[in-house]
Amino acid sequence: MNISLPFCFNPQKITRKNILLALVGCVAPLGVAPISHASNPIISHTYTADPAARVFNGRMYVITSHDQDNATDYSSLVDYNLISSDDMVNWQDHGIVFNVRKDTKWAKLAYAPEWVFKDNKYFLFFPDGAESIGVAVADKPEGPYVDYLGKPLIDRKTPNSDVKWLFDPGVFIDDDGKSYVYFGGGGPGNARVIEVSSDFKSVKGPAIKIDPPHFFEAAYVHKRNGVYYYTYSTDPDGKLSIDYMTSDNPTTGFKHKGTVLPNPWEDNGNNNHQSIIQWGNQWYIFYHNRAIANARGKSDFQRSVNVDLLNYTTDGGMTVKAGREGVPQIKPFNPYMLVQAETMEKETGIEVEKSADGALNVVFEANSWIKVAKVDFGTGAASVEFRVTAAADTQLEIILDDISRAPTATVPVKATGGLNTPATQTAKISGIKGTHDVYYRAKGRFNLDWYRFTK
Repeated sequence: MNISLPFCFNPQKITRKNILLALVGCVAPLGVAPISHASNPIISHTYTADPAARVFNGRMYVITSHDQDNATDYSSLVDYNLISSDDMVNWQDHGIVFNVRKDTKWAKLAYAPEWVFKDNKYFLFFPDGAESIGVAVADKPEGPYVDYLGKPLIDRKTPNSDVKWLFDPGVFIDDDGKSYVYFGGGGPGNARVIEVSSDFKSVKGPAIKIDPPHFFEAAYVHKRNGVYYYTYSTDPDGKLSIDYMTSDNPTTGFKHKGTVLPNPWEDNGNNNHQSIIQWGNQWYIFYHNRAIANARGKSDFQRSVNVDLLNYTTDGGMTVKAGREGVPQIKPFNPYMLVQAETMEKETGIEVEKSADGALNVVFEANSWIKVAKVDFGTGAASVEFRVTAAADTQLEIILDDISRAPTATVPVKATGGLNTPATQTAKISGIKGTHDVYYRAKGRFNLDWYRFTK
C-alpha cells in the first residue's frame, strides 16, 4: 500500500529554509477553501513518468510511463498509465491502457510514450526500450489500444536512424497535414526527425539529423505563432535541463535559445521528460521528478508527473516557475455528476485497482482518504449515491476543507456480501453547501467505484 506524506514537508531534507517554506505552503485560514492548485506532483498513488499531454474533448489527458513500486532499474517498464482532468487539479486515473507484453507479439519494453489524434483515431507511439518505435491505435483516449502495425514503424533499418538510443518519439502534425516523428538519445549527434505517412504506416525518406547543443534525449516539438519550438533534455554536462531551439522550419534551421526548465526541484539531478501543450489561452509544461519517492525513501526509479504554467516573453522566449504549488484550478468541481472515485487531487493510503467486472475502484483501508479540490455544492446536497463493495459494515466520513476537522457527514457503508460483490447504496446528508475542498476518509475496508450527490 502506498502511503503518501504531505508534499509540503519532506523529512529527508530538513533545513531551516525548507521548514519555513513548508509552514508557508501548508497553512491556510481555517474555514476557507483557498484557490486550489495542482499540488505537484499531480498523482501519488502510483508512480508515473515521461508525460505526454494532449487535450481531447474538453479534457487534458496525460499518458505516462509506469514505474513499478519496487523497480531498481528501467527493465520493468512494460505498460502505460492514463490520467485526465477537466480542471487541471482533480485528476482521474484511467489505469493501465496498454501493455506491450500483453498487447503486442514483438515488443518487450514500454519507454516514454507519445500520442496524437488523427482521422478519428488515437495513435499511441511506444518505444520498445531503446531499439525501435511502434504504434498502437484506439477509438477512445482510454483505449483499448491494439498494435497498429504488428512491427515497428521506425527501427535500426530505417535510413539514417543510426542513433545510440532509438526511443523518445515526439510526434508533431503540422498545419499542412504533414506528420513528423522526432526521436533519438544517448548524447550529442543522436537527434533525428523523420517524416511519416499520413496513416502512420510508413516513413518518408531517410531520417534527418538535428544537432542540439548538449543533446541527451526527450525531443519534443510544438508550434506557436509560426515558430517551431524544439525542446529536449540536455546531457549531464548540461546538468539535465530542458533546453529549447527555434526555427521557421520543422526539420532544419534550429537555433539554440536557452533553458526553459532547469533540472526540476526534487529531481536529484536525474533525467527528465517534458510535454508542452496549450489549453485555452494558457500553455502548460508537464515533466517528472522524484519528490514522492524522496519523501517515501524510494529510489530514483520511482518518478512522478508534475505540471506548471509556461509563459512566453515578448520576444518568444519561454519561462517556467516550477514548484510544489502547481497550476490553478480552472473551474470548480461538480459533485452532481457521476464521479469516478479514482478522481482526486490528493490521497493518503489508497490504491486504484481493477475489479472482476473491469471497473476501476479506489481501495480504501481504515483512515485512508482522497481529497477533491474546490467542490461546488451550491445551495446544498441532500443525499449521495455510490457504488461500493464491502465485506462488513463500515463508514465513509466527509470532511470539509481540513482533514483535521470533525466530519460534516458520516455515510454508512453497508456490507455487500464481499469485496467482489458490488452494490449501489444511497444515504441522506445535510450541512454541505457552498464550495469546499472535500476529504473522503474511510473508517474501514471497502472499495469505491463511483459516487454522485443529489441537490
